[in-house]
Amino acid sequence: VASLAGKMAAANGRAATTYLTNQGLSREDAERVSGEAARDMAACQIDAMRAQAAEQSVPFEELLDAIEALSSPDTLVLPPTLDRHALAERAAPCMADVQQRIGLPAPGGGLLPRTH
Repeated sequence: VASLAGKMAAANGRAATTYLTNQGLSREDAERVSGEAARDMAACQIDAMRAQAAEQSVPFEELLDAIEALSSPDTLVLPPTLDRHALAERAAPCMADVQQRIGLPAPGGGLLPRTH
């Protein structure tokens, strides 16, 4: 989760930190909140991957490979073993909850990437 969170923070952290700072948080607090959100979003993604893998009867080894590939510093692309659309739909409510909890616009609101 930590390496995936780091990737998510790198991909979206600057935008989230800037948004939260513009909303009145100190830079330090905005960076902390953005980092916590990235960890929570990584957990959302991994939980969705586990559930999707179970639904598709993907072997556990393949799931571990998929999580490792997703956490790789080289790519933020999902491996082909999981249905990407179903995975995005499965993760979307959790991701939206994290964004709402920290005060970010709804998914697709222009700050962070859409899930579809």
